[in-house]
Amino acid sequence: PAAAVVLVAQTVLHPSAEWLLAGLGASCDLLPAALAYPRGLGMGDVKLALLLGFAVGRTVPIALFVGMLAALLPSAVLFARHGSAARKMAIPFAPFLALGGVFALFWGHAALDWYLGFLK
Repeated sequence: PAAAVVLVAQTVLHPSAEWLLAGLGASCDLLPAALAYPRGLGMGDVKLALLLGFAVGRTVPIALFVGMLAALLPSAVLFARHGSAARKMAIPFAPFLALGGVFALFWGHAALDWYLGFLK
């Protein structure tokens, strides 16, 4: 329900297909991992990616990247402390996705412009 509300609000305020495409793109990016390894990534993470795409639009890749980068630190600590046994330990991904979403909301356009500047 939240994703639908955000999509309608964004479309009413700023009519564009960007919101829908970003949400579907973000959720379809995480969906194969959730289907292939449901114990590693849940459908809640896919739904949150959908919501993030609807909310931040074209900066959703920045949100996903920052979220995954933020999740890397505790994962590395677990691997350093527990070795291969860390593969069986669960780390909630949603807080890191939310952190990436906050980053994209406030600094996403600047980060995207900075990154795309390298492609010129």
